[in-house]
Amino acid sequence: MTIKSIQKIIKSNLPLILLVLVAVFIGLQNTSIRAYYSGWDNIHAEFNIAQYAKRVFFGAWQEHEGLGAPAAKGHISEISRLPILFIFNLILPNYLIRSSFIFLMYSIGGIGMYLYLYKIWIKKTLGVYGKWLAGIGALLYLVHPLTLQQFYISFEIFTVQFAFFPFLLLSIHLLLRKITWKSILVFMIIQLALAPSAHTPTVHYLGIIFSLIYSFFYALDSKKFVSAMKFSIFIGLLTLLMNSYWILP
Repeated sequence: MTIKSIQKIIKSNLPLILLVLVAVFIGLQNTSIRAYYSGWDNIHAEFNIAQYAKRVFFGAWQEHEGLGAPAAKGHISEISRLPILFIFNLILPNYLIRSSFIFLMYSIGGIGMYLYLYKIWIKKTLGVYGKWLAGIGALLYLVHPLTLQQFYISFEIFTVQFAFFPFLLLSIHLLLRKITWKSILVFMIIQLALAPSAHTPTVHYLGIIFSLIYSFFYALDSKKFVSAMKFSIFIGLLTLLMNSYWILP
């Protein structure tokens, strides 16, 4: 790869690069060395990841709660988050694991919103200025008062939903364009990535309801009412299938 090609790539993706730098800067400004990043009702899995993994895998029964109790939350949904925690545990000091995860979600959310705005709403209509407008929209997603409030509270379920919900909307558009094994697989992977937001299931259920309403009305633009309803039901069934491992227990 030549210097000119690298310069071309940087110039072409400058709005996205600046967006990531803003997210990283905000993350660094809110991370203290040798201090734990904590907030309301937090899950500090980094204190004992092996023990937490056991509680997740056997999440239908929470042995550590009193004399043991059936799970009141979707503990098993955390399975897809465990690999990230294990990797962070290998490469980061204990006190940086949680803050690194939180601000990784923050950065991913900004990137996802940028891609969603640019690819779905802006690319075809605004041409050369589209990436900059998508960047501004994603920046507003990052610094919106509700976003700052949720990341100040810093409960994992909200940060995970913030990160991957734009990708969920992108995957719905991919399925609407053409239902193939590839588009279905993308949707399924996004559902697994979103699953940890179901630690408190009501938060995840609200996301599911919104995605079904969104898929119906967006499909209604190009399809008849019945076809749009079938597409929304198809999205609902796929969602239920990918989340059944924590919903059923």
